[in-house]
Amino acid sequence: MARATRGVQGTGGSWAWVVGTAAATVLLGSLALAVAITLSWREALAQEERVLPGTTIAATDVGGQPGAVARDVAAAAGEAALDRTVTVRVGGVERALTPRGLGGTSNADELAAEIVQATADASFVQVARSRWLPGGAGHEAGVRVRVDEDAVGAFVAETAAAFDRPPRDATAVWESDRVAVQPHALGQQVARAAASAAVQEAIAGGADHVRLPVEDVEPAVRTEMVGRVLPAVAAAVDRLLDRPATIVHADTDTDWQVTPRALGAEPDPAPLVEAALHMVADAPRPELRRLAPGADGVGEIPLVVPYRELAAVVADVAEAVDVAPRDAVLDHSSGWVEIHPERAGQAVDRPAATEALREALRTGEAVELPIVPVAPRVTARDYGHVLLVRQDQRRLYLYRDGEISREWPVAIGQGGSPTPTGVYEIGAKRHLPTWHNPAPEGWGADMPAVEPPGPTNPLGVRALNWNTLDGWDTLIRFHGTSAVGSIGQAASRGCVRLTNPDVTELYDLVPSGTTVVSTWG
Repeated sequence: MARATRGVQGTGGSWAWVVGTAAATVLLGSLALAVAITLSWREALAQEERVLPGTTIAATDVGGQPGAVARDVAAAAGEAALDRTVTVRVGGVERALTPRGLGGTSNADELAAEIVQATADASFVQVARSRWLPGGAGHEAGVRVRVDEDAVGAFVAETAAAFDRPPRDATAVWESDRVAVQPHALGQQVARAAASAAVQEAIAGGADHVRLPVEDVEPAVRTEMVGRVLPAVAAAVDRLLDRPATIVHADTDTDWQVTPRALGAEPDPAPLVEAALHMVADAPRPELRRLAPGADGVGEIPLVVPYRELAAVVADVAEAVDVAPRDAVLDHSSGWVEIHPERAGQAVDRPAATEALREALRTGEAVELPIVPVAPRVTARDYGHVLLVRQDQRRLYLYRDGEISREWPVAIGQGGSPTPTGVYEIGAKRHLPTWHNPAPEGWGADMPAVEPPGPTNPLGVRALNWNTLDGWDTLIRFHGTSAVGSIGQAASRGCVRLTNPDVTELYDLVPSGTTVVSTWG
């Protein structure tokens, strides 16, 4: 019985070996088949230029797709990356950019070629994992964008220009009636290099926005520096405001003085602050008492003086200096002509005087009052020729430069049509005039309407019109006549008659515009 039992056990062990051997054989066969399938599949991928499963481009699955599809996906991802908007902020300034706008390029072409080549170069293990394992063994590829550094720098500089604020130095200002400190203020500016790096990092990292770094800018002059020199500056300003300005009138040996303070001047103490700070920098214990406008190393202090106040001072001066001109006067009150000559006047050139006073206030130097001559409107030359009709004498006198140079006998108007008295001037001068009947329904009813030049013309050979001083024709004339017997009589219809030879001489001696004085006695 015991032997039988051992026999059975031996048979059972052989059977297990047989089963194990068979299983191993099957397994090896399966592995061999898997290897063969894997190698065949790898060959097919390479021949068809398809991408390993599990491969993505910019989160788009291109596994198992032909290489052309991968290239299209990569190109589209590259375009999208170049046109992606990135918002740049600094302070209240906000600007948008795209990588393409900064001369950007992408690696899309290289990425697609790399993925296709990776399939061709994949190891057996990579291919097997892609063939037999879930999700495949492909890899995830992202699009990278590069931008031009100079373009980024220019964009940052342009953005900074809209944001940068320079610092304000402390200084001194005039407030109503005193010198006060204007405190300093920090400036701000975009940190150019760091900002360019931040923009490039945002583009490379896919960020939608980026805030540019900002740094404070210190002023050159701080508030406490001005405070140390303020007392000296204030004292110098007071001396300036109380320094009199002088305007001199040489002809009368007269001068006028006024101070900037009296005119409400507003000084700008900033130049004094600058000078004082230089003195402090140059010497441990500076002589700030030397701080005065115009002193060595100290410029003039600008003064703003109300124009109305300057003009009022000049007006007061002008009232004392101005002399009105006097026109030449024709006097015939005695029955004869007398010319009283003109006299030139003078006046302060008020705009120039105002500027001269402004300059005197600024420099403290005396300036001479600018005077301009004022010409009279009427001079004796305007009365170079004067005709005097003395009706009571029936005579006409020609004055040249105030003296009688010729005289002629004349006829004047008769009782019903007297020759007018007063002052007139010669208007039109007519050679061989045509006569137009002035009263065809009155005293000229039996005379022709028009009489051409000739021996019977009532105006003779010459006629000189009398105009009013404002240019209106009075219808009175000096004219010739062939009725020489009327000369010396009151015989005309208001005109003044001369013989034809006399009127011809008169015509040649006097110009249009000559003054005519007509008197009686």
